[in-house]
Amino acid sequence: MGGSGRRGWKRPLRYLKRLNAPTSYFHPHVEVKWSLGQGNWTRTPWIALLDHRVTDKASEGFYPDFLFRSDMSAVSLKYGIGTKKVTGDYHSAGDAILRNRVERLRNRSSELENHGFVSGERTDESYARNERSTTIARKEYEKGEVPSDKEIFSDLGVLLKLYNQHINAPSINIDCTRLSMAVENVIRPAIEGNGDVAE
Repeated sequence: MGGSGRRGWKRPLRYLKRLNAPTSYFHPHVEVKWSLGQGNWTRTPWIALLDHRVTDKASEGFYPDFLFRSDMSAVSLKYGIGTKKVTGDYHSAGDAILRNRVERLRNRSSELENHGFVSGERTDESYARNERSTTIARKEYEKGEVPSDKEIFSDLGVLLKLYNQHINAPSINIDCTRLSMAVENVIRPAIEGNGDVAE
């Protein structure tokens, strides 16, 4: 977390090697992917742990990841969902679908609070807007207060265990086409009638 430029990435990049190693915290379905940006440096670099039973892309599905604050003053271990595919497929209804998915997963993730994770939408504007609204739960490690590797891997183990439970749990299929129609024909007109389109 300390330093700038390449030196500041020494510890996070060391984690990449360890995250890919077989440990008791990982199962064979998980793959580690990371990004510093495509073409240009991203404001909030990330390291994602993707279970291919759910997704192999950070743009869709749900997964744990390490997300760095834009000023590099903290890194967050979070549980969140990808947004790009849903917003691309369902356009104006995408936000409602994403909120529904986040709330359903938050309701099934309350046990993370016993391990120091915080649920609910972010308010910190140093993270991108879509990251703030699609975070299920997170734990912040502030610069100068980053715990030992053992504690970080313990937190990650808790999160991955829950992730695996959610993947294996029976799911409720949602007809996204009908949901999209409901948003456009019922929900949005009702909101517009109250003069609050943003919500």
